[in-house]
Amino acid sequence: MADGTIGQQPTGDLNVTTNEGEIYQGGKLSGIAVGDILNNEIAVRMVLNELNVALRERSSLENQVDALRVGQAEDSKNLPVFIVAAVLNMLSVVVVGIGVNYVTTENPPKGAGWILLVGVLMSIVTAVTPAILTARRQQGENGGGNAN
Repeated sequence: MADGTIGQQPTGDLNVTTNEGEIYQGGKLSGIAVGDILNNEIAVRMVLNELNVALRERSSLENQVDALRVGQAEDSKNLPVFIVAAVLNMLSVVVVGIGVNYVTTENPPKGAGWILLVGVLMSIVTAVTPAILTARRQQGENGGGNAN
């Protein structure tokens, strides 16, 4: 503009600038004085509206943090189940390996197929058990039951 007001918009009685560097410089609102908005109902409503929006957003973020904390606590409760399942799964892999080794020899010993079957069943049980226990724990804590 020719009058040297680049970055500023005329706003009537209020002394408002659109240059964000001037508004937020040093963490102070230097563009608007309290006296300018004190008797301006629209400006006061806008400030209150922004405050309410910020408070709602803060409440929403606090709820998200609380939900994440609860989820982390649930994961901590399930940790022993996952550790036991992992150890038993490694054991089942060893049993499957032994069973396959016995079954594929020229003269397999009696019960070689049973050893393989036990290893496969152990592997299936250790893969499914953590998911089932976690689901049952969550269902029990949520008051899960049939509504019929």
